[in-house]
Amino acid sequence: MPITYTSVTAPSELAIAPGPVAAGGPVRISYGDDVFFELTPGMAEQGRRILVEPDLSNVVDGTLDAVRTAGASNAISIGGQGAFVTVVDGDADAGEVINSVAGRLVLTTNDKDDDNISICLQGGGAMNAPSMKVGPFLPVAASEIVFGIKAKISDATQTDLLFGLTVCDAEPVGGVTDGIYFLKGDADTQPDLVLEKNSTATTTAMLNAAGAAAAVADNTYFTAGFIVQGLTTVTGYWDGVATNASAVTNIDDDERLYVNISIVNGEAAAKTLTIEKLFCYQTMI
Repeated sequence: MPITYTSVTAPSELAIAPGPVAAGGPVRISYGDDVFFELTPGMAEQGRRILVEPDLSNVVDGTLDAVRTAGASNAISIGGQGAFVTVVDGDADAGEVINSVAGRLVLTTNDKDDDNISICLQGGGAMNAPSMKVGPFLPVAASEIVFGIKAKISDATQTDLLFGLTVCDAEPVGGVTDGIYFLKGDADTQPDLVLEKNSTATTTAMLNAAGAAAAVADNTYFTAGFIVQGLTTVTGYWDGVATNASAVTNIDDDERLYVNISIVNGEAAAKTLTIEKLFCYQTMI
């Protein structure tokens, strides 16, 4: 499924590829039928490109066995892209599952409080070949990074969610040191955009179309994403509504980042995170 730029003023879809894209503006960035962003592009040319766009309908070795409990980590393949998986299971009965359902990536935790699954698209072993294109990403002055996801959670309140770009950490929620990511805490439905460097973070609450706090709802799809322009501007989008980061003081500029998705139980009950679309790319002049 191609990611496309569509000119708002003169409609024409341009697949992301090296070469000129969307000279002038504004443009919409879409993935399939979902519009993630509408913006005036900061760069009219795409040079070197890093792209993550896994086929979420293809998970290899996705059922977690007993070896992957109690903090153990293993590599799997999601749509041919290497993924480093970490699982924490409260009673070591191997109940967490990663699989594909109707073309979507589905993460299901076990039934203990703080059971969690983290997926870091980092590659590993033979999967870390140059053709895998799993990252890393690093904000630099002459670049633009775009991340997008469409997902839903079975319980919007009693879960912690983290998704975006981070260093690979065994338990990212509460433990990651560097990244640009969205975070929704337990007992809360409001998502925040977090810029973190060396364990110091700047947090910006995401807003909805009415200018109030955005919220996650049970079993309801949302689109979320961010655009990092150089080292000076980070804009988050929640269901298409833009919110600028309150400050970029803590933007990471020295640690290589990877696409990371994490779900943590907020109570002793299984939770499910369903991901329909996921992409990230970086362009450099």
